[in-house]
Amino acid sequence: MPISIRYKLALGLSLLLLAFSCKATRQENSPVGNDSQYFMVALYSIGTGIDREANAMVKATIEKYEAKGYALTYEKQPWGKEGEINYCFNLRKLDTKVYDEFLKELKSQLSGRQAHIYEQKECYEPQ
Repeated sequence: MPISIRYKLALGLSLLLLAFSCKATRQENSPVGNDSQYFMVALYSIGTGIDREANAMVKATIEKYEAKGYALTYEKQPWGKEGEINYCFNLRKLDTKVYDEFLKELKSQLSGRQAHIYEQKECYEPQ
């Protein structure tokens, strides 16, 4: 008994829709990258210059992750008279787990220091 053309078209269309829906699901569940993966570390001064140890910690953490083979996209933006600087990280393409680990490590190291971490903030120059 031959299969009708209408049946073949319906079957082909169903398979095509199934294939596209599976691909979309895989992309949503992908651990790589996220549009909200950016932040700024602001090293500020209270009249005596920035916390140089905090600056060294940021640099060392960046070097540590780059040595592991992770490409960290960031820029340094000096903005004050006493060495104030912003580190602006754009890590939207970085694996989500690595991003979370990197941010958590910086938060831990900079806790209680002359530094602010602003999540999902682009670089700016404070007034």
